[in-house]
Amino acid sequence: MNHTAQTSKFAKSRNAALRAAVKEAGSIRALARQLGITHAAIRKWDRAPAERVIEIERLTGVSRKRLRPDLYEGWQPSNPEHDDA
Repeated sequence: MNHTAQTSKFAKSRNAALRAAVKEAGSIRALARQLGITHAAIRKWDRAPAERVIEIERLTGVSRKRLRPDLYEGWQPSNPEHDDA
């Protein structure tokens, strides 16, 4: 399976915020490399794991509130211009 097909398959099965983070990173492999994990690990995620949210936000600019609204409902960033929700 080529890279585009892999990304497309990933996109169809994941939440929008995780797809946005992958897009901002450039690819699943690029995000995995930045996180210091395998791309296979990311492929197993339905949403960003709680322990990875802050790092993903820092690396991609996709807000923690968008990545995990179940954990950050009501959270306000200290710099509102960086909130992409």
